[in-house]
Amino acid sequence: MAYDLVVYGRIPQGYTTVKGCVAVKDGKIIKLGRSLTGDRVMDMGGMLVLPAAVDMHVHMREPGFAHKEDFGSGTMSAAFGGVTCVADMPNTNPLTKSKEGLEEKLDAMKKANVDCAAYGLLSPDSDLRALAKGTLGLKLYMYEHPPETWPELLAMAGERFLSVHAEHPAYLDNIKVTTLEEHLRARPHEAEVEAVRALAESGRGVHVAHVSTVDSWLLLANTKCTCEATPHHLYLTCRSRLGPLGKMNPPLRTRHDRDSLWDALRVGEIDVVASDHAPHTLEEKREFSTAPSGVPGVETIFPLMLKAVRDGELEMRRCLEACCERPAQLLGLKKGKLAEGYDADIIAIDLKASRKVRGDELHSKCGWTPFEGFELPFPKLVMLRGTPIIADGELAEERKGKIILPIA
Repeated sequence: MAYDLVVYGRIPQGYTTVKGCVAVKDGKIIKLGRSLTGDRVMDMGGMLVLPAAVDMHVHMREPGFAHKEDFGSGTMSAAFGGVTCVADMPNTNPLTKSKEGLEEKLDAMKKANVDCAAYGLLSPDSDLRALAKGTLGLKLYMYEHPPETWPELLAMAGERFLSVHAEHPAYLDNIKVTTLEEHLRARPHEAEVEAVRALAESGRGVHVAHVSTVDSWLLLANTKCTCEATPHHLYLTCRSRLGPLGKMNPPLRTRHDRDSLWDALRVGEIDVVASDHAPHTLEEKREFSTAPSGVPGVETIFPLMLKAVRDGELEMRRCLEACCERPAQLLGLKKGKLAEGYDADIIAIDLKASRKVRGDELHSKCGWTPFEGFELPFPKLVMLRGTPIIADGELAEERKGKIILPIA
């Protein structure tokens, strides 16, 4: 068989890497081997050749809040970080809960630089029939609904993939906060844990977003549920010197919680690492008490986790499962894996070639990062379905992203 492209480099195999190559035809991985030929050959030398990441939790802010981010800038940021597929949350303006809201969301995605999927909002007035035609899953914000309505909402979702923001409204305190520690006290450990407990006891398999406490992931063990952690909850705490830039929901927690998340990730109790990319402008983040919650992260998620691999804190196998394979699997995508029949979404990276992160040098429209000054490796090559979109660390192709719709 004649291959369109063959990419050579060091490929993960078990607990090590081997010199090998990936053959691509018509945007798909056709074969892996030691020595293959094709119409085009790219030899990445000693660089690692890995599957690109799938970020199943982003807020690209469009429609309605394009001054913070839009699908062009947000997916450009994703591409430079080695992320070739994102799933966007529904809390935009309009909300993605009706036929009209969905159409506006999908129209905004047309300028994307990586593949995009949408979530629909799960609420009592959502048009679930319309949403089923254009979304890969639903999102429930538990704190927006009285607890007595949760069983009915879970039942409404049926068998659809459901991502849940788990915070119990009874434990949230709407007080003025001026520090990260005060924000943590206003959204305490119990708020997340009691919401997660309700999900665990429901018997319904859901995906719990941004788990941030020890007890949350312990409650989810041996249930039908899956869960994710974010890089900011893995790397930062309420003692981090970020001021309003570190304000997010759920809040940054203690070192004990942070360390326990790493333990859970290492042993596979946390299924996925997702960025919860939620950019706001620096002006909006200026005053703590009025600053909206959320931080950007789609460009740094994969480099941060590969840093953990480089530093011996995480096995490469677990990194690729959590950042690439498992999120794709949960969304029903043939992505996130170097295997025959999968999309040829591939990166090449040298883990030893790190650079200091500067927010104003990243590609998100918001122009800042909570990981300012971190030394991270970034990919030299990023391929989307066999097409290089980042080459030699520079933009090679724009607007190559596709809108991913459910299979009819």
